[in-house]
Amino acid sequence: MNQWWTGLSRRERIAVGTAAALVAVALLYLAAIEPAWRTRARLAAELPRLRADAVAVDALAAEAKKLGARARSPESPAQTKAALDKLLAERNIVGGTVRHGEDQRLIVSVRRADAAAWLAWLKEASSELPLRVSTARISRVAPGLVDAEVALAPVGQK
Repeated sequence: MNQWWTGLSRRERIAVGTAAALVAVALLYLAAIEPAWRTRARLAAELPRLRADAVAVDALAAEAKKLGARARSPESPAQTKAALDKLLAERNIVGGTVRHGEDQRLIVSVRRADAAAWLAWLKEASSELPLRVSTARISRVAPGLVDAEVALAPVGQK
């Protein structure tokens, strides 16, 4: 190789050196710069989606924490009744009463309540407390208003 190199004229050595330098730069670009450039562009395109996913995960974690704090089951029927009374007051369901029924059931009665608010309250009560609707009687008294009586039983009880 040394003999070949010394056999080249000065102009040929410059041309071979320049060609070798260009090949080295091309290899450096193809092996290091271009893959990093493509990865950077791909990650920049994915970043907004990943940030949205992170926000969604944070929201779900906050909701799970909130539900964990609220879904603690009351220890006695009296505590369950107090929790239902509190939910009625929080949701402004006026005229709502909670009384004890048979077999640990709680009877919730409302008169002339907003139908949408009542159904939303019923859904929230059955999801936040370990209760299920065992019987319900709902009648329309005016447009958008209902009289209702619902028996709520502890989950697992028939």
